[in-house]
Amino acid sequence: MRILQISCSDAGGGAERIALDLHREYLRQGHESMLLVCNKHSSIPDVSGLANGNALSWKIANLLLRKIAYYTGIQTGFKYLFDRWFKQNQIAWDVIHCHNLHGGYFPIEYLRTLSKISPVVITLHDEWLYTGHCAYTLGCERWLEGCGHCPRLQTYPPVLFDNTAATLTKRVTLLKELNPTLVSPSKWLAERVKRSKLNMFCNVISNGIDLDKFINIPKTIARTNLGFSQGLKLLLFVANGGLSNVYKDGTTMLEALRIVESHFNKAEVKLIVVGGGGGVPSDLGSSIIEAGKINQEEINQYYCAADILVYPTKADNFPLVLIEAMVCGTPIVVSDIGGCSEIVVNGKTGYVVEPDNARLIAVRIINVLKEDHTEMVQTGMKWAKSNFSLGKMTQNYLDLYHTITE
Repeated sequence: MRILQISCSDAGGGAERIALDLHREYLRQGHESMLLVCNKHSSIPDVSGLANGNALSWKIANLLLRKIAYYTGIQTGFKYLFDRWFKQNQIAWDVIHCHNLHGGYFPIEYLRTLSKISPVVITLHDEWLYTGHCAYTLGCERWLEGCGHCPRLQTYPPVLFDNTAATLTKRVTLLKELNPTLVSPSKWLAERVKRSKLNMFCNVISNGIDLDKFINIPKTIARTNLGFSQGLKLLLFVANGGLSNVYKDGTTMLEALRIVESHFNKAEVKLIVVGGGGGVPSDLGSSIIEAGKINQEEINQYYCAADILVYPTKADNFPLVLIEAMVCGTPIVVSDIGGCSEIVVNGKTGYVVEPDNARLIAVRIINVLKEDHTEMVQTGMKWAKSNFSLGKMTQNYLDLYHTITE
């Protein structure tokens, strides 16, 4: 098949990684695949950037578009660059697959142009498509009423003035007219799409990871490789930006850590924070190890070295972190947010607790540290490998492409 994917970047968070992993797998299977991104950072074959992402003029243009979106609520995007790219790449695409379209780079009206070229698939990696501006609603239910009177204008992507009702009405009208094929990684988000003003059917295709890149390493070896004592009780927290990530619950994580420390020798308990630094209170300074931003090979080592992955979160769809940890054989405790409970089956492949509850998280951590969880770990590894592999995700998308192009 001739497959074009559109994404904000070829480097970044989960959405960008899914698009890139799919692109690589399509190429490996012999398909004619192209990944078109706003900001290109890699030298990967057939990844095409709208412009030179490192040029000063391009950075200024990106900043200008974000400012326009902030002050007007309108995502004007780089229409002229998309026009130029498609003029230079006049290929009869079988399908055009869009990922995150927010961030200022993509003019939403351009979906009309894309729909004239080939069938369009949109994967919702967050809630933006059915809200007036925000990527995650964080408990707000204005999206059910069509937005307007927005209580969180500064939620990403931020806007200065409340044009959320008009923005959402325009977007809903466009999508209902074009009727693209919608996909969500989680049943949770697919159900919300149906309840929203979009009221459209949304396919469910779970995210998947490359099982060759995440392997179970004996804990003793992983700890030796990373320089950790074998006697430590290691908790792991992974988030882009670390404890300061606004969508993750760093406050609850720290409260849970204090409770856990009270049940053990404090010097034995360490929290490893991967993804960024900052947000560490003075009373926990000696208890927290900030690993910063690390590569995929290193994160594999941290998963295997840890006694447990702790993932308190405020907003999530279908986080890859949970799949990665499970494949590596790391016990998990996670907040019951978004599609997290579709990955972690409570009591069988890990523990799912109510959000914003440090005490319950601490209870589960203590339980994992004191009792044997080999059966749960083995069950989780089999579950994740069977259901959340890159191969299965890729095949599910290819099956969907064939269905809509027949």
